[in-house]
Amino acid sequence: MKQKISVLKNLNNSHIRAVLVPVSRLADIKNEIIKFREKEELNDFQKYIVYERYILDLPALSFKPESILVAAAKYKFIYVKFIWQGKTATDIFRLPENENEIPDIIRNHGFLSSEEIFWLPQKRIAVQSGLAEYGRNNIVYVPDWGSFFGIYTYITDIPLSENHVWRDAVCMDICNSCGSCIRDCPTGAISKDRFLIDNEICIPRIVEMEQPLPEGVPSNAIHSLNGCLRCQLECVPNKMILESIKDEIIFDEYETNLMLEGVLRENLPHETQEKLNSFNMRDWNYKGIPRNLKIMLDNAVD
Repeated sequence: MKQKISVLKNLNNSHIRAVLVPVSRLADIKNEIIKFREKEELNDFQKYIVYERYILDLPALSFKPESILVAAAKYKFIYVKFIWQGKTATDIFRLPENENEIPDIIRNHGFLSSEEIFWLPQKRIAVQSGLAEYGRNNIVYVPDWGSFFGIYTYITDIPLSENHVWRDAVCMDICNSCGSCIRDCPTGAISKDRFLIDNEICIPRIVEMEQPLPEGVPSNAIHSLNGCLRCQLECVPNKMILESIKDEIIFDEYETNLMLEGVLRENLPHETQEKLNSFNMRDWNYKGIPRNLKIMLDNAVD
């Protein structure tokens, strides 16, 4: 058990927090998700996630699974600015500080086997294990980090006793009296009556599309190249974190114009490609830039 404590001690640092629960808890999660599917009225996209994507049974593994390690990797932030015809459109991008060290730390403590499984119900495991709490916007929050972290789940061969945290899914107390995320959501995807958001009209899904905006979505709803953050920008647990952002990347008018014209990523100047790489703008994100960037610049103040 000392090795388990040592693993967690080394994982829990300035930019990673982690907890362990027995792998048997996956059966509890499965039962809760089944009840959730029966109780909630789900749209087609929610059904796709819950019925087709979620992994609720242990996959075939090359080792004996003992536990689920759930980790939060803190984001670092950067402002990204696009200059064009006297206007400046500003975006905020998030990057994990270094989630890649998680499996290395596990191996360095003598546990040779871990398998990252993205489609475990990660948020629910993070909340029920005590690592995080839900917000009204169905995003999870960690103390002092707000909602600005990535969640990573691993099936591991790390043994542990029955002495672990496991609780009902809980929401932050402040959500009972705040309501800023409901007010700020540009498409009304967040409801005061339920914690399940309407993910079919949530902006991050819309901005990934290349086609024109769906009918009923106002153009001023688009204020980011590949996300939204509206429901998080005024959230009390996030304010101090957002106020501390110092780093920025600037695309000049020539670079911005190339992206507005839809120039393929590989045909951009090398320096511009490097800027995109620095905040993890992958090819599948890049396809939506011309439309989204034009809207952002149209809405920008001279």
